[in-house]
Amino acid sequence: MKMTYEIAHAASWDEANHSMRKAGRNTWNRADYNAFVKEFNRLYPEELQIRDAKHISELWWLKKAV
Repeated sequence: MKMTYEIAHAASWDEANHSMRKAGRNTWNRADYNAFVKEFNRLYPEELQIRDAKHISELWWLKKAV
């Protein structure tokens, strides 16, 4: 399965919620946000973000040309 922004975001959200619940809270704090960012960066590193941003940009130009 290809990692996408949406999948990485959902998995990271789950990780942050797990962190929150494990600590007995019902709202995120900075540690939960950090858990989200750490997991997101692990699943969707900068190289993928750049690749996908270029791809989206290329699609935008193609759609405009049609």
